[in-house]
Amino acid sequence: MHRSARYFWLVQLSSEMWEYADDGELYFEKVLGFIGILLDRWKEQSVSHNFSIIFFSVRLVMYAPVPSVLTSAFVMIIRTAAYVARARITRLARGFKRP
Repeated sequence: MHRSARYFWLVQLSSEMWEYADDGELYFEKVLGFIGILLDRWKEQSVSHNFSIIFFSVRLVMYAPVPSVLTSAFVMIIRTAAYVARARITRLARGFKRP
């Protein structure tokens, strides 16, 4: 019996995701850790799911112009966070092979 499902997760990259929990871990890292646990569980159950994560953020529009230095720094932070997330998810998924 072949068991599979298709999942789409929307994860908002809010300011709280970059705060530390009581155990000293970022909430963003907790999300990535949960994904690893989930993939391991699916591997144990011999299921074949299609899993897509969409990271998104809300952009605040200000009426006063924002200095380009701040804009470019913000873009660099978001790109770095996306790269780190992609790298960690790739490492987690390497151990997960479809049955």
